[in-house]
Amino acid sequence: RSVFDTLGGFDPNFIVYLEDADLSLRARRLGWETLFLAGPAVYHEGGWGTGAARSLRLAHAWRSLLAYSWKHHGPLDTSVVAALVFSLAPLARAAQAVVHRSGRELAETARGYGRLWRLLADDVLGRSRAGQTGEAADALPEAVADPVSASTPTFH
Repeated sequence: RSVFDTLGGFDPNFIVYLEDADLSLRARRLGWETLFLAGPAVYHEGGWGTGAARSLRLAHAWRSLLAYSWKHHGPLDTSVVAALVFSLAPLARAAQAVVHRSGRELAETARGYGRLWRLLADDVLGRSRAGQTGEAADALPEAVADPVSASTPTFH
């Protein structure tokens, strides 16, 4: 708990994905050791998750990847990650949908990238997802949409 408090807890820029990787890397950079324990299991309680919302999961996963890259690797590496996220990844997902003969997978991928663009526009414009309704909020529970305060900081 003291390490968590010293690091200031989870970075609110990581709304759903990579918050643990960010915390671990920050701890390691300050000299703490990170251990992986394969035995313990953690389960989400309360029934909310992104399992049923593939496009939402995709958008937040890619957004967190871009934020993590920006924070820990800088603009040059992030431009490479962004090029992959916006070129090869959608092609690979489209190919997977074709192989699976799934129009639904293809549609979820397209919706996911649409949501990602909206999330990134919110970041650039400094808009918070907290308190919003509709697509921009993506119906996230309050604790997930804004885990720290009334506004979610942007990454730069």
